[in-house]
Amino acid sequence: MKTIVNVRIALFAFVFLFSASIARAQNSPPQPVEKLTVVDSNGKLVGNVLGYGNQFVGLPASFGVALRVQDKLLLVSVSKLLFVGTGLGTWSPVVFFESTDCSGTRYVRQVEIQEDEGIVTPLSIVAENKVYSLDGSPTTLHLHSLLSINVFPWQWGCVPDIDEEWEVTALREVTDLNNFFTPPFSIK
Repeated sequence: MKTIVNVRIALFAFVFLFSASIARAQNSPPQPVEKLTVVDSNGKLVGNVLGYGNQFVGLPASFGVALRVQDKLLLVSVSKLLFVGTGLGTWSPVVFFESTDCSGTRYVRQVEIQEDEGIVTPLSIVAENKVYSLDGSPTTLHLHSLLSINVFPWQWGCVPDIDEEWEVTALREVTDLNNFFTPPFSIK
């Protein structure tokens, strides 16, 4: 009998304290967050959040961060699985190939190259979590495959067997962000 009374008293005390803490939580004002950060799946800091971006309806949220790669400032957006260009010195355009299977030298069409005058230079291309820079002069080539971001699922995908001729510039890989960060990414 004494044990049942002790259990009831303990249960009453627990319920009372729990309900009091909920009441306090409901009455406390919202607190500002001083610094949001993006981290990878290992908890490694990717960068401080500079802003929120979602360029197209139906696409996942992304958060702008600044990275310095080989003394070059990169402003990139980070979604749950991908780094993509922000449009401020970094772009994520369709990437073209002379091969039919998205292998070999990568090219970007001249019409896709949009440098920001004096804000962030030089231009960088972000594709498949890799950062590229322009490599050489524009040339006209016959292209047979392309790599682009698929909306569903939100990932890069190869489109084989195209037949287009464009003025393009070759890309040179600057760094592979997959070597430093492991998706999925989250906000802290």
